[in-house]
Amino acid sequence: MRNLLVVLVAVVMVSTGFAQHSDIFVYQRDGQLVTTDGVAERRVFSNLFDFFGHPFGNTSLPRAFVGDDPGFQTNSSPIAGTSVLPAGEILSGDFLPFGFPDGATGNVLHWDLSGDVDFGAIPTGHFFGVTDVSDDDSFVLDGGGQPEEGVLLGLVNSANVIHEHAAWRLDDGDGDPETDPAGGVYLMVMQLHVNGVESSDPFAVLLNSTDISVAQQNLATAWVEDNFDTFIFPGDSILGDFDDNGLLQLADIDQLVAAVAGSVGDLRFDLDGDGTLSLADVDAWRAVAGAANLPSAAAYLPGDGNLDGVVDASDFNLWNGSKFTSVAAWSAGDFNADGVVDASDFNLWNGNKFQSADAVFSVPEPDGLGCLLVLSFLVFRSGKSRVGKNQ
Repeated sequence: MRNLLVVLVAVVMVSTGFAQHSDIFVYQRDGQLVTTDGVAERRVFSNLFDFFGHPFGNTSLPRAFVGDDPGFQTNSSPIAGTSVLPAGEILSGDFLPFGFPDGATGNVLHWDLSGDVDFGAIPTGHFFGVTDVSDDDSFVLDGGGQPEEGVLLGLVNSANVIHEHAAWRLDDGDGDPETDPAGGVYLMVMQLHVNGVESSDPFAVLLNSTDISVAQQNLATAWVEDNFDTFIFPGDSILGDFDDNGLLQLADIDQLVAAVAGSVGDLRFDLDGDGTLSLADVDAWRAVAGAANLPSAAAYLPGDGNLDGVVDASDFNLWNGSKFTSVAAWSAGDFNADGVVDASDFNLWNGNKFQSADAVFSVPEPDGLGCLLVLSFLVFRSGKSRVGKNQ
């Protein structure tokens, strides 16, 4: 995963007054675009911009939740260690889809201010509309997994200067301009481009509603600071991400198990690099995915059919639902990737039952459940054998 430069922009929607605008200053350093506050290169920006509850603070107009910040600037007096942008070139930006290991993905995510900071899908029907400085092109961020590319942010003039503002609008999608969109914090990720200069690292933009407190704003800021290196981008090449959604999930290991069991010969699935597909590749996936997803960064355990980090009764139920059938899927209990859910897979579950990948100690067994599950399996197998002998 690429190194990320995350710029946190805390934007407060207010319904009265026109506040002084603030901008992101863009220069280049060693041939790559960098974002600054105009004084120093910054990774996290907070409490810089105003976002309006009415168009430019005019309360006689519908509550469209529109504004023109953040803006973007560059000038002929770059900060120390940086240089000007080339004259005559266009500064443009992309909105990138992104996600987290817990599965939340989209080109804009939302925290509703309840509980701990937790960004998930935006409210149903909501979207951000962004009109670039050409006033001709509009871009819609609807929480989907597609990027919005080529947002025109300005043309560097002969004096190496840009000072431009796009128009931002939050809409709840109900067709009624008098109703307010859902409050909270909206999170986006952008990346900037100038011809002949390496693109900036991605940076994050947070837009806040008026019902957020300073404490909550600080929590959101701190959360992004602490977690920005876990941002996952679907365009990144991630080992083991076979469906290219930027995440390591059940769908990926199911594809891998099917490939190993079917001896398909597709070396995309050769994670250990030995030129063949085998259970070792499944073991490699468990290690890579555990490092990405689990707090301990430990490998997922054999038998953890739902990848929740614990081998327990829920995983037994997955195995039990497909036992003695030809199903090549980890999520169905084929833990050894041989294409059959059978006793060998049960033994893998049984060898790790009530163990957690995030701890070196066992999870306490709930009232003899482990013995009951093993006994049920043995009784089933015993009965199956007697039937066979009597035939």
